[in-house]
Amino acid sequence: MMPPPTPGRVLILGGTRLAYDLAAHLASEATPDRWHVLTSLAGRTSHPRHPPGEIRIGGFGGVDGMTESLRQDNIMAVIDATHRFAWQISHHAERACRALSTPYLRLEPRRWRAERGWLRVRNEAQAARVLRCLLPGLKRRRVLLALGYQHLRPFRGLPRGHFLVRTLNPAAPIPLMHARRLIQPPGDYAQEYGLLRRARIDALVARNSGGTMGYGKLRAAQKLGIRVILIDPPTAIRGPKRAQTPRQARAWLAALRGF
Repeated sequence: MMPPPTPGRVLILGGTRLAYDLAAHLASEATPDRWHVLTSLAGRTSHPRHPPGEIRIGGFGGVDGMTESLRQDNIMAVIDATHRFAWQISHHAERACRALSTPYLRLEPRRWRAERGWLRVRNEAQAARVLRCLLPGLKRRRVLLALGYQHLRPFRGLPRGHFLVRTLNPAAPIPLMHARRLIQPPGDYAQEYGLLRRARIDALVARNSGGTMGYGKLRAAQKLGIRVILIDPPTAIRGPKRAQTPRQARAWLAALRGF
């Protein structure tokens, strides 16, 4: 009979709903002969939702810092479940894992398919330029920026717009005139439909994060005839294995551990 595998630590690069669900699932199965779960959070929100298992908060210090952290923490596998627009941490993680020959999996949902009439752009700056052209023709010029406060700078110079900015940080600076905060996470279709109608929104700017979380606002916008500007995600890293659901990520890890 073969001896059971030695215990290993799994690092989840988190901050998303997928990461939380994966950590909860893996932590429920964490035993001495399977794995220990460590989730890393960037620490950008004041009261993050902590998943089960161990938690580390803060950055790694680039590729070298992450490489050293993986070595010191005896990480046997990394599952990168960060936001698909957080491209820098993903590049650092992939390079650090490659340097140490540590198995690396990218967990991200399927992208949303752009519907007819939606305007696809490459980044926030291009979205702002498109919105500048659209604003004069909008009846109410009321725009929902579903981007987070870190990505508002390109929209500062837009004239005659009234902005609703979705953010989960009540203290975050909003560098826009005629703007107010929406301290509310994305909801389902009915919730988003009600929000867009009450706020009299006639344009929506969002990032193509994919998955089910957040898609309700796009369905609602389509139903209400709201103009949609959808920002494409950055180019994905080529090469790493990928999963679209926590179940697929768990299966990859189980196969890696020989279960």
